[in-house]
Amino acid sequence: MTKGIEIYRPSNGTEGKCFLNKFCDNCATDVNHCEIQMNSELYDEDDKEYPTEWQYLNNEPVCTKFEEK
Repeated sequence: MTKGIEIYRPSNGTEGKCFLNKFCDNCATDVNHCEIQMNSELYDEDDKEYPTEWQYLNNEPVCTKFEEK
């Protein structure tokens, strides 16, 4: 865990799909060129490669790199 940041990791596939629909599917960054989603699937949240961009802010999971289309 990165100091001061509460990393978000979906607890199941349904929760993950809802998160991806909300953020990744509506992001200005081309999902094919964004390593955040791929790294979230490849690494555990304790690994240094797990994306710190997925985190809790105000008790809500967010992607801090999200830019609306």
